[in-house]
Amino acid sequence: IELPEERTKKGKLEVGRIIIRSYVQGNELFLEIEDDGRGLEFEKIKQKAIEKGLGNLKPEEVIFVPGFSTKDKADETAGRGIGLDVVKNFATARGGDVEVVSAAGKGTKFIVHFPIKTFLVRVLVAEADELRFCIDLQDILEIVSKVEIKDGQLKHKDKLYDITFSCTLPRFAIITKNNKALLVSNLIGIFDGQVSNESYDMIKGFVKNIFVYPLPIISPEQFLKLQKPSEKVRKVLVIDDSVVTRTILGKFLVNFGYTVFEAENGTEGIEIFKKENPDVIVCDVEMPGIDGFETTRRIRELNKKVPIIIFSTLTSEQLSKGLEVGANAYLSKDEPPERLVRLIERFIQ
Repeated sequence: IELPEERTKKGKLEVGRIIIRSYVQGNELFLEIEDDGRGLEFEKIKQKAIEKGLGNLKPEEVIFVPGFSTKDKADETAGRGIGLDVVKNFATARGGDVEVVSAAGKGTKFIVHFPIKTFLVRVLVAEADELRFCIDLQDILEIVSKVEIKDGQLKHKDKLYDITFSCTLPRFAIITKNNKALLVSNLIGIFDGQVSNESYDMIKGFVKNIFVYPLPIISPEQFLKLQKPSEKVRKVLVIDDSVVTRTILGKFLVNFGYTVFEAENGTEGIEIFKKENPDVIVCDVEMPGIDGFETTRRIRELNKKVPIIIFSTLTSEQLSKGLEVGANAYLSKDEPPERLVRLIERFIQ
């Protein structure tokens, strides 16, 4: 930023302007810091780089070298060569980078970006029959409380919208910014949720902190996939003595279109398996009566092919015993539940 007298001569306001922006794009967080100063003095930077034996680097690169400064003497505000290298290290340590754009006499913009695992987003939580999901508010154009259908389309304010998703008894319509309509049975409300970037097919993330189980955030462009009927009902048997685990896991799997059967112990699980013939079994280890390892062994004697996933809080070394008795995979309960869904989907496909 120039001194006030210099800025006035250039037709700028005496006071410099610094703009800070932040936004999420894809799976990355971006921070932009922009000023309206004189811009980077590339020739001065090149000369100083040559003096320091860094002439092989571009000006845009050398400014991030630790200890590099164009000032001959440090003062209270600059000259120590500490600053940009710290920012660079912060970004690269998180798998990101820093970019710089500068125009002589107009200013400089630094763009810091790095991948993020979670971030906050405002979502609308909706229900459609047994499915509960979220839509990012940024994707929503309008919410309609009176559903009027004309020729297979939603009619609202003398306009017609293609319906890309519907339920048995629609009470509300959600019009998205791509001018499509989603018909749902209930609107739970608007929430600020912490999103996990664990993507899964049509799902662009999961809201973790609204309900006791993660809710999928579905992109409006992908709702047509929810309409396609499955070739067969996919059945999952959950064997766990914890009613909390069974309830949370059951609701979560139902959101993905699975029919879920629950058993509170190994003996009950074996009987349900014989009766319902599930596609996948998710089994805890530490249960009263016969434990998960013995349950797995007995089910494997009945059926050599059904996928069995050991799902427990035991260590990896302990869980690996499940593979010895016939399980196909094991997963810690500390892992995000969406990873269990991926594992189930992999076995079913």
